[in-house]
Amino acid sequence: MAEIASAETISIAVSANMRDAFTELQQSFEKRSGHTVKAVIASSGKLTAQIKNGAPYDIFLAANMKYPESLYASGIGRDKPTVYAYGSLILWSKKKLLSIDELSNSTIAKIALANPRFAPYGIASIQVLEGNKAWKDIERKFIYGNSISQVNSYIFSGSVDAAFTSKSSIHSEVIKKKGFWIEINKSYTPIAQGVLVINDKTGCKDFMSFLFSDEGKELLKKFSYTTL
Repeated sequence: MAEIASAETISIAVSANMRDAFTELQQSFEKRSGHTVKAVIASSGKLTAQIKNGAPYDIFLAANMKYPESLYASGIGRDKPTVYAYGSLILWSKKKLLSIDELSNSTIAKIALANPRFAPYGIASIQVLEGNKAWKDIERKFIYGNSISQVNSYIFSGSVDAAFTSKSSIHSEVIKKKGFWIEINKSYTPIAQGVLVINDKTGCKDFMSFLFSDEGKELLKKFSYTTL
């Protein structure tokens, strides 16, 4: 992508699970395009509410398709939202666990997960846990975070024994060398992450081109996302 003469500043609302991946996407895009990106990172649910209330975002990178589709259905957005990546859920723990069945053990006192009211990864966590025989014993151990970022802060502080978080989080310097993690079987709805372009700016068009370019896809894969 060649640098352009009329650089713009664009504002992008970014789901919390994308925090680390987006840092690299932003840096590479700004370097190649000449545009400046202002990122606001929070749970997808909170960002959706802000957009509905008129927050001046140009692009929304959500953690699912539900939120951007609901915005588009209400008349917000230039084009229909598109899947840009698929995310995965993992179980992190202080002491090595072999499966989610071990969450009912007495040695696991606190389990962090994103609040399913706001965060798609929280919804996926509940879908996984509801199929567990010890659901009621596990549920009382829950500590909810407003987003994946807050869940990861619980991991970093050592205040929980286990946590459901995004696979992309294992690349974060905050938790990279802490504890253990295992893949979760696909007993949850695939986490198709959607992007919605809200404003018709040159910078938005250039960012979308970059996001779906080979370089953009490789950066997403680096953080354990699956791309089309």
